[in-house]
Amino acid sequence: MIGGVSSSSSFDFSALAQIEMARDSQPLTQMQKTQSNNELKLSAMQDLNSQLLSLKTSISTLNSSSTYTSRSTGSSNTGAATITAGTDATVATYKLTKISQLATNTKMTTGNSTNPGAGIGGAISPSATLINAGFGITPSNGGDGNGKITIDGISIEYNINTDKLKDITDTDHSIVDKINNAMTAAGKNITADYDPATDKFTLIRSGSTDTISLGSGGDRGNLLSVLNLTSATEDTSGGNNSLASSVHLKSVKANELITSANSNFGISVVSGSFTINGTGLNIDSSDTLNSVIGKINNSSAGVTATYDSTSDKLILNSKITGATSISVGSASDTSNFLSAAFIKNGVASEEIGKNAIFQIDGINGGNPITRNSNTVSDLISGVTIELKNVYNTGTTAQDPVSLSISQNSNTAYNAINDFVGKFNSLISNLKIKTAPADVENDEIKSPAGVLYGDSFFTRMKTEMQLQVTDIVSGVTGQYNSLSAIGITINSSGELAIDSGKLNSVLGSNMNDVKDLFTRSNAGISSVLSNYLDGITDSTTGSLTQSIDYFTQTNSDLKARITRFEETLTAREAYYTQKYAAIQQTYNSILGQNNALIYQLSNMSSVSLFSR
Repeated sequence: MIGGVSSSSSFDFSALAQIEMARDSQPLTQMQKTQSNNELKLSAMQDLNSQLLSLKTSISTLNSSSTYTSRSTGSSNTGAATITAGTDATVATYKLTKISQLATNTKMTTGNSTNPGAGIGGAISPSATLINAGFGITPSNGGDGNGKITIDGISIEYNINTDKLKDITDTDHSIVDKINNAMTAAGKNITADYDPATDKFTLIRSGSTDTISLGSGGDRGNLLSVLNLTSATEDTSGGNNSLASSVHLKSVKANELITSANSNFGISVVSGSFTINGTGLNIDSSDTLNSVIGKINNSSAGVTATYDSTSDKLILNSKITGATSISVGSASDTSNFLSAAFIKNGVASEEIGKNAIFQIDGINGGNPITRNSNTVSDLISGVTIELKNVYNTGTTAQDPVSLSISQNSNTAYNAINDFVGKFNSLISNLKIKTAPADVENDEIKSPAGVLYGDSFFTRMKTEMQLQVTDIVSGVTGQYNSLSAIGITINSSGELAIDSGKLNSVLGSNMNDVKDLFTRSNAGISSVLSNYLDGITDSTTGSLTQSIDYFTQTNSDLKARITRFEETLTAREAYYTQKYAAIQQTYNSILGQNNALIYQLSNMSSVSLFSR
């Protein structure tokens, strides 16, 4: 109190905006709560649906005849032969008494070559410089200077641009003469030579079989490899030691253009067509030997072609085994490739494949059986025998190889075990999701399951438990229920397997177990499959429709929430502006009031002093 007049206090009107926003937001809170509950239910349903679909897959396996007709096979000598069997194979044991011969592929190889070295490449030009001589391996100096090789500890330098392999008119630049001169100067009884007839380079240590060492850490370039000496084998016959090129020097370069002289073919290859086993193939100027081999291998000619660089020869192997020949060439061919490769009929070396010959007791009267393959699948229905090695062909008789086919109960047991495991997981999950709240002394110990109170899921659990414990109608004999084969339902409503009993029944009464599960419209897997179809069908399934409903409901709710949030944002802006204006007006009035009080106070003070 100042002079009997009280001052006004301030007031925050923004709190009123918050109150109004809290009131207006209540529908949003309710929608968000509904959305959260729906999402929990949807997630629970989707989880159960996944389990049901997995259970359906397991039931489908149980409903398949092949589950109960699986076969086990065995061989007493897998090194000689093995056996496999389909579900239609008869349970039996076969005695394989002898394998006289295995089936082999027909092989055709470059033959009767008139080229030096008997390959498909020509011969080098020994008097040309090394770089231009036409070696199968391109020579190098190993740097800017001269190359260097070491033979039996003696170093010899060379230059690929000026030196030649052998030139009697220019011995200063002849590699043969350089080596021989160096060996003589060192007192070594080693001589080098090149034979144009074989297109090979040789080193001979006369009068001694001591090894001729090649190379050293200080060597440069690749001349020893170019001369094919690094892969050569010593010949110590006659008291000497000789090394000759492992393959002739002008072997074919498989990556060079095949129609170019750089490919090193002894006979120039021309573009055009050639024929193998009646299949036409083409060569053009862009091809290499490797690409032509690829064309052969990818064609329907029925052969696999390879180039053997160690012998400089082309090889054709029949893709099928048996005594069948390879036919090459035809009158319509326009390329000379087959001639250049010396692989034409009458020129090539051909090793005709062999048929398999074997004997099985009781089949063909125990007499020899012939097949063109080592995989025999047309002899016994549903059975494939794989011949691995010749057997019992010696002078001492060997016991027959026992090839057995027996009933395999493991497949059925595993299928049943898988079904039981998935069934129990589903039941356990249903119990959790439909459980009531755990309340003790009016205190909630654990909340109710997310699907608690939904009779559909409670009924599902009960119906499935009843279906697996029912007697299967139409099944004769004692194995007309799961309990009869060792599968019972426990106090938790889940299935339990007596492994010993189940295995025993499967071993002795497989057909009865099959009938129990697969009997049309009555078997356990048949009934459950139909029941689950009604729940999980992608269009009409009751659970599918529930999932679709909650999915759509939540989608609509999400859209409503978004729109409502936009409305609230606009309302918040309105309330903020509204109460800001009120606050401004209030503050103005309050300011005027305070000023008036101040003036009245001053007036009171003046009156007092005037007294």
